[in-house]
Amino acid sequence: MIVNNIFSRILFGILASCCLLACRGELPVLPSDEIEVGKDPLGGVHIKGMYLLNEGNMGSNKCTLDFYDSTTGKYHRNIYAERNPSVVKELGDVGNDLQIYGDKLYAVINCSNFIEVMDVETAQHLGQIDVVNCRYITFSNGKAYVSSYAGPVGIDPNARPGKVVEVDTTNLAITREVVVGYQPEEMVIKDGKLYVANIGDSRLYVINRDIRQITRDHSLVAEMVRIGEVNEADARIHPDKNIITRAIGAGEDVQADFFEVDLQENDRILLCTDGLTNMVEDDKIRDIILSDAPLEERAKLLVSTANRNGGRDNITVMIIEPFSYEVKAC
Repeated sequence: MIVNNIFSRILFGILASCCLLACRGELPVLPSDEIEVGKDPLGGVHIKGMYLLNEGNMGSNKCTLDFYDSTTGKYHRNIYAERNPSVVKELGDVGNDLQIYGDKLYAVINCSNFIEVMDVETAQHLGQIDVVNCRYITFSNGKAYVSSYAGPVGIDPNARPGKVVEVDTTNLAITREVVVGYQPEEMVIKDGKLYVANIGDSRLYVINRDIRQITRDHSLVAEMVRIGEVNEADARIHPDKNIITRAIGAGEDVQADFFEVDLQENDRILLCTDGLTNMVEDDKIRDIILSDAPLEERAKLLVSTANRNGGRDNITVMIIEPFSYEVKAC
């Protein structure tokens, strides 16, 4: 009887606490704060303002948005909640990229798996694009292109290949997507130029009437070719051709090569692993790329040709025709 009485009191106390919590009013929206920084911090460069996306600690749901107003000289911190008091959980977990296109502001929220779309003038919520493990965003001809790891955030030895998602910026609908290989980050085509960063021995080619390798292999045998110790023909069958000299994850720091390429009409871009180039000669690659077959069939033919020739390594192929805005990968 005494035990039951004590239990009843504890239960009543818990229920009373729950009622008190349930009767609380809504939590107040934290206002933004501001700092006076002056009207000309960029030394004569005239801008209306500048947004800054703060990543926030991973797992803490503390991504924030700041704005510098050059007309007043004030820097406003954490403006999103104030501008969007009805949005649950505010901006989300881990801001990864921030871009302006047209009259919209796009914030890529990596661990929350979406792109927040806001009015560029007010930072008020307009919509949301759901993309798993989204990384970066870029734009061309009314479309947004979002890179994605295509799986949950975390270390997974069996992770699936990543993808690029195409979004219509007028209605924020996903229109297409293509698998592009593991952990895609950024590649930019702007004003007829291709910008490439490269580490390792995967290659980028530009193909028109001829085939040009743009990237340089970071491998022991490639270095031997560059200093004249072996020729190109011997390099293809050299026993040490798989020893690489640079790789992401091999050390704390790694230096990337950067290339800028002027693109011409009818240029095709090929991104591929050495599983293709070790098995298929450059001239054969060029002939397949320049054939009249549909783009997807050309990608598949490159892979099947490498497999017929031995297929001793993984084969990943991406073909881009930049002036037709189509991408296919295998």
